[in-house]
This record gives sequence, structure tokens and C-alpha cells, in this order.
Amino acid sequence: RQRLVNRLVDIGLASADPKVKLACLETAVILGDTQAFELLKDIIAQNNSDLTLQAIQKIARITSSNTISGRMAVELLVSGYYDLINRWKRTQTPAYRTLADQITHILEGIKNQRSLPVIRGLLDSSEPDLVLSAVRILSNIGEKEDIFTLRTLLGRVENESLREEIKTAIETLRTTLDFRD
Repeated sequence: RQRLVNRLVDIGLASADPKVKLACLETAVILGDTQAFELLKDIIAQNNSDLTLQAIQKIARITSSNTISGRMAVELLVSGYYDLINRWKRTQTPAYRTLADQITHILEGIKNQRSLPVIRGLLDSSEPDLVLSAVRILSNIGEKEDIFTLRTLLGRVENESLREEIKTAIETLRTTLDFRD
């Protein structure tokens, strides 16, 4: 199996055909292979917004799977976000920002419990959009421990709109989890 995945990744990286790259990326993610990160970076490096958007959409379909590949897909989206946002900061090319925003919207729809460690890690991000997405995800699928995590975050955040989102998430979790403190 690993040899097959390695071969698929090699084909995807070597191919100039966008459809081949996308098929190899999707297969590598489904099989849970970490080399999918390299494939996504390669696709983003192509500077083809349509191709990158298709890759993001393919990965997004996998995020709902409550499997290891679902968690990996979430990690892949986060990695892609950072890559795109850094490109946008360097070049100020609007397409990169638009694609990064697509990823934050996709992340907010995640219902995969296995992705919680990745989502919790986003709370420490220097990117406010990712922090906001993480807060919104946690309000939907978080656990009791996330109430305390969000309270700690609330003490560090100065942005008033983000503070309101955090307060709403805390209250949603308290209600959903029937948590009294």
C-alpha cells in the first residue's frame, strides 16, 4: 500500500496535468499519507487559482470523514491556509486571500471530532480569521474542556468582535453540554 501511495505522489508531483495532480492528491489524503502535504504545496505553487480551489474542495469533502484521513484533511486545509495567506502577504495578490478565505469557510463546517486537537491548536494562531473559525467550530463540536480553553482565550483577546464570538461559543457549549460551573 505504501509503495502505491509513494508512486501516486511521485506521479502527481511530476505531472503537468491538473487532473492527474488532483486525483493523486485526493487518493493520498484518503489513504492517509502525509506526502499529500507536498502535493498540495505543489498545486498551490502552480499559481493557478482554479486548480487550487479544486484541490481545496476535494480535500474539504474528506474532512467530514471521522477517520484518520478526515483529520489529515483538516491539517492539510490548515497548512494550505498558512501557505496561501503568506503568499498573499508577500504579493498582495487578491486571489491568494480569496482562496485562504475559502478555507476558513470550509473549516467552519467541520463536524469531525477527530479534528479537535488541530482545531484547538488554531486558537494560538496569529491569524484572526483562523482563530475565529476555530472558535466557531468548537461551539459546534467542542467538549467540556473547550469551555475552559475558550475562557482562557477570552482573557488574551482584545478584538471586541472576536471576544463576542468567544462568549457566544462558551454559552453555546455550556447549554449544549449541560455544563454548570
